[in-house]
Amino acid sequence: MKRNFIILQLLSIFIVSVANGQGVNNWLLHKVDSNFLFTEGPCWNNDDQLLFSDINANTIYLWNQSSGTTVFRNPSGNANGIATDVYGNLFIAQQGSRKVSKIDTFGVETTLAVLYNGDSLNSPNDIVVKSNGNIYFTDPPYGISAGEQQLSFCGVFLILPSNDSLVLLVDSLAKPNGITFSPDEQRLYVCNSINGKVYYYELKPDGTLKPGKLFVKVNSEIDGIKTDLEGNVYVAAAFNGIKIYSPLGILIDSIAVPEKTTNLAWGDKYRNTLYITAGTSVYSFHRNPNYPFILTELLSRPTDLSITLNMMPEENIEMYIEYGTQSGSYSSQTPVITGTANVPIVTVISGLNPNTKYYYRVRHRKQGSVSYLSRSEYSFCTQKSGGSNFVFDVHGDPHLDGGSNYTTYYNTLQHTLDDHPDFFIDLGDNFMSEKLPVLTYSNIEKRMLLLRHFYDKIGHSVPLYLVIGNHEAELGWLLDGTSDNEAIWAANARKKYYSNPTPGPFYTGDTSVQPYIGLRETYYSWTWGDALFVVLDPYWFTTVKPSQSKDMWDWTLGEDQYQWFKQTLESSTSKYKFVFCHQIIGGDTLGLGRGGIEHVPYYEMGGLNADSSLGFAANRPGWDKPIHQLMQDNCVNIFFHGHDHFYGKQNLDSVIYQEVPQPSVQNYTNTIAADFGYVQGVILPSAGHLRISVSDTTISVEYVRSYHADNPGNGWINGQISDSYTIHTCVGASIEQLASTEECQVFPNPASTSINIIIPNNRELQQIELIDIIGNCVHKGRSLLMDVSAIPNGLYFLIIKTSKTTFEKKILINH
Repeated sequence: MKRNFIILQLLSIFIVSVANGQGVNNWLLHKVDSNFLFTEGPCWNNDDQLLFSDINANTIYLWNQSSGTTVFRNPSGNANGIATDVYGNLFIAQQGSRKVSKIDTFGVETTLAVLYNGDSLNSPNDIVVKSNGNIYFTDPPYGISAGEQQLSFCGVFLILPSNDSLVLLVDSLAKPNGITFSPDEQRLYVCNSINGKVYYYELKPDGTLKPGKLFVKVNSEIDGIKTDLEGNVYVAAAFNGIKIYSPLGILIDSIAVPEKTTNLAWGDKYRNTLYITAGTSVYSFHRNPNYPFILTELLSRPTDLSITLNMMPEENIEMYIEYGTQSGSYSSQTPVITGTANVPIVTVISGLNPNTKYYYRVRHRKQGSVSYLSRSEYSFCTQKSGGSNFVFDVHGDPHLDGGSNYTTYYNTLQHTLDDHPDFFIDLGDNFMSEKLPVLTYSNIEKRMLLLRHFYDKIGHSVPLYLVIGNHEAELGWLLDGTSDNEAIWAANARKKYYSNPTPGPFYTGDTSVQPYIGLRETYYSWTWGDALFVVLDPYWFTTVKPSQSKDMWDWTLGEDQYQWFKQTLESSTSKYKFVFCHQIIGGDTLGLGRGGIEHVPYYEMGGLNADSSLGFAANRPGWDKPIHQLMQDNCVNIFFHGHDHFYGKQNLDSVIYQEVPQPSVQNYTNTIAADFGYVQGVILPSAGHLRISVSDTTISVEYVRSYHADNPGNGWINGQISDSYTIHTCVGASIEQLASTEECQVFPNPASTSINIIIPNNRELQQIELIDIIGNCVHKGRSLLMDVSAIPNGLYFLIIKTSKTTFEKKILINH
């Protein structure tokens, strides 16, 4: 509800204002270098170095910790603002040369914008680059005299890299200056320096802007502007230093700077240092609200007797964990651990009791200090016993890309924390490493750290299980037999910052030792209460990229994982069984793994070839049966999958295929279900997560909605339940009995040459009609295999008349 949104904003204020009980001004402001003429345009580049301009010296400087300050470019066109894109190219607002230029990674400079409608630009000032490559800059007249100005306005412009066109976005600001994005790139902030007003503009899909709104008025001349990951806004306020505002525009703190402040940029590996240009100097300001930890408590691997905690300090420390079964009373503690700066600490709290709630807190001190400091108290549960009630949550596809909204994701995480689940399972496409335009270990690691920033919001009390997605770069077709490839980098970076289950007394899983990695920790199973949980990985063992081969049999679990999966299901005595996999194994004919039950009957999932002929025995020799049949025969209740970005509840035989909504999406109204062949079931748009409540007799699934803000006019209320259903254990039921209660099944959909129809076992087929969208019957018969190769493309309705019921199904024919 709105309450949750406000709580998040207040939490954001608290995070910035308090760090170990200190306001931000109690952190040390450090002078990086001095004796320049007029510093501006700080930018942290992809090589982890600081670039900044000295406008009056016509120079761009480069600074790093080891080499100090050196000249990067002279002359610089009296450069002001500097930005970098995801490839490492630099973009320069050249105030003196009155142009915007690009310096590529080879050092070659190219002019991007110098004229608008035949007139010279005024004096490009500040610049920012969106992750999709769009370039935004401001153009006040500060670098020219009044007589040199050709344009009748001062603009905010967009350069579209697709065609190098220059688009005027705003011409109503007297002196547009600093410019930056919100962390989710859905909002553009612009400073109007002459009156101290900061405006924000929501972005349209084409990169242009909706009408601007006043964000805040600063009682000062203003210049540069930046945001942090929480969405707080930092404004360079001349002789008033840095003013910090919450995303709601509330002043929450200030940073005093001894010279006139011009601009600022986040830097260092963990982006927790603010570099500030001011007068003749460059300053740095270390901001870490979790000091001395960069990564805070993240729980994982809960068992009946233990749990694992992952943290990372930014300095050498000593720490231990104290814990007990009563809040505020800690009867036990771990041994003291020595932690090294910038290296994760993985601690196992062992010797616990099953089916017990524990309270814990971390005690820590800097090496050489005497007294230990205490972090907040949190809690966790050990394995629930049979017959116990419990809750777990499922997320999928957070992405954190251009289509995501950070506040929506924060709200989803807050809803999960409010659920008090025993754990939550993320179905993948979180790190998005495979989508990085430049794949290096360093860039992959940055994505791991970005998601830790979010997971740490709830991971202190809700243990995390990771499922591998198709965008995590842990893909079998990327392997080349060496350690120097993306799949190896991604696996090792994930293992460094996250602790997934390993085989042992509590978990089963992949026991194979992979070269350069060791145990991968990507497919595993465990029991909790009356339920079996199984996580699958369809990527590592798929060695040919299906979207290139166009052979959907290339999608595979691999024989070792399949045989483990089979043995895990067949040996389980649990009442309930849940399977988690980012996608179905096969999917659409494009090789993208898309789709739900309409595609389940095919390939490794269901055993049929594309033409609906039997193909499992020939393509999987020695395997027992297709995955769907294996799950059906062993009473799997729900197959949770992500990948397709909406809520979709579908039934096939006795198995529910549950597509999981995206927790962070910006657009709350669209689904792309039809594009991926979904025509059956309950289909709803994102965003949100699933809350699953397990009792001795039932499973309850609820779709909990998330938005970036409440909008009662549209009925959008954070935390509302958009759909729910309850299912019961299938123990003791035969396949025939289960099939007799199911809906009619029609596949594939879309269909190209033929349509398969399956009716419940207790019904007799009487007639099948295929009706076009204007009501004409184009086919009539009684065969459950319908030839549609001669029927024109389009949307049709199948009318299936049986002895008890008439079924109506939509079907798309697309040859």
